[in-house]
Amino acid sequence: MPKFEIEKFCSIIQNHKVTFAYVVPPVVLLLGKHPIIDKYDLSSLRMLNSGAAPLTRELVEAVYRRLKVPIKQGYGLSETSPTTHTQVSSTSPRFKTRLVSFAE
Repeated sequence: MPKFEIEKFCSIIQNHKVTFAYVVPPVVLLLGKHPIIDKYDLSSLRMLNSGAAPLTRELVEAVYRRLKVPIKQGYGLSETSPTTHTQVSSTSPRFKTRLVSFAE
């Protein structure tokens, strides 16, 4: 994706059935509050991992209520590429991975 667009992001998740996504706090905010989210089927998502800044409990809970997707928060530094600490998940979902090109 040349630049982030919430509709394109949601479309990619829906069309490619993405199960895990690394996101930054502004994206978490959009997932929790933006009305466009309801147009997309994001039910394939099983987990989000967020870094760059802490999330409030209220925002994490809002996203969970809306999407039923837990969010793990991580801490890292650019020079450690990317995370040095992360929350432990209480679930251990099995993930299939595949490379998806976002280039048009």
